[in-house]
Amino acid sequence: MRVTIYLLLLFNLWLVSCSMATPRVSMPSHSEQPTAKTIPVDQKSSFILPTELTYQAETYSSRQEAVSEGMRISPRDHLPCDRAEAGAPIDVTVPDDFAFLAGERFVKVWKLRNAGSCSWTSDYSVVWFSGAPLGLQTSERLKQVVAPGEEVEIAVEMMAPDVPGVYQSHWKMQNARGQLFGIGPEGESPFWVRIQVLPRPTSTPEAMVTPFVPTPGIYRLGSFELSPGDSLDLDSGLFNPEQGGDFVFEILDGNYWIKPQGNSYLAVTSLFSPGYQDCRLAVLAQEAILATQEIQGSFMCLRTNEGRLGSILLSLDFERNQLSGAYILWELP
Repeated sequence: MRVTIYLLLLFNLWLVSCSMATPRVSMPSHSEQPTAKTIPVDQKSSFILPTELTYQAETYSSRQEAVSEGMRISPRDHLPCDRAEAGAPIDVTVPDDFAFLAGERFVKVWKLRNAGSCSWTSDYSVVWFSGAPLGLQTSERLKQVVAPGEEVEIAVEMMAPDVPGVYQSHWKMQNARGQLFGIGPEGESPFWVRIQVLPRPTSTPEAMVTPFVPTPGIYRLGSFELSPGDSLDLDSGLFNPEQGGDFVFEILDGNYWIKPQGNSYLAVTSLFSPGYQDCRLAVLAQEAILATQEIQGSFMCLRTNEGRLGSILLSLDFERNQLSGAYILWELP
């Protein structure tokens, strides 16, 4: 009996300890599910959640079009207004170190390109900048409008100084506002002409007693190309005449020769363009001239069978075996 009571007490104590260790959790039933609370319309909420998101997306191409439309820049917008470049070639006449006699006049021609964004008008000029003042004038206005990208040939009359030597004259462009500009990477470099000035030949005693003869007019201007065996009559302009030829071009023993014919006289001069008085005072002879590489680009004075003085610019083509030249023949005094 006592054992039974003791066991019942132990069982009750065990039940009490289990109910104290595990709290009772109340689970809602299906009928007790929470309901959404409705906010009255007249109440103002602090934020609004959008029910649908709308994106204003721009594609890459549309952005590029917008940028291009708003920033269309011409390549010339980056160019300065006034800029020059050297033409091809820049020296149309009188290359560097060309030789002239003291006091001889010449015309220097440059070819320039308008590399700026502004047109060169007749208010633009080429002006002497520094160096030897070779120009007869210190400035020369343009005679035509030169648009951007166009080329123009600019001519300036000049004169070689009286004292022999090497002279260099620097020139620049000038715009309508008097601002100077030039060529080169920064558009500030001048362009130039450089010449050699040779002393005038001294007259011989025979020439000193000869009275001065005024320079006559031009009788003939022309050019020629001669093959070995060809002759030329400058008075008539005929090639290979039956008689009256002034000189013949020949090859003897592998050498080129220019031989006078009849009563003609020849003489090779220096690398300057001789005038009438120069050829009149030159020592002419009836001797054949050996044509070598050294006389390439030289001038030859001559007196024709009919007594006219002339000057020839010589050129030899060794591959084609040809002698060519450009000549001027003066009237008889």
